[in-house]
Amino acid sequence: MLDNTERWMELCALAAEEQDSAKLLALTQEITRLLDEKARRITVGQSLPPQTSESFWLKILAEA
Repeated sequence: MLDNTERWMELCALAAEEQDSAKLLALTQEITRLLDEKARRITVGQSLPPQTSESFWLKILAEA
């Protein structure tokens, strides 16, 4: 099985091509879940709000 980094990147590639809005929503929800998991590992001891800002994810992706 792919590790989470490879998995979220694979899902991003799929999302970029997806035409079906329901499938796109499911893909983005899974990407968000995987990135939340990664952010929690990075920020040991700090809790993240359930919904994080777009700027937060842009920063995380830039560091990846």
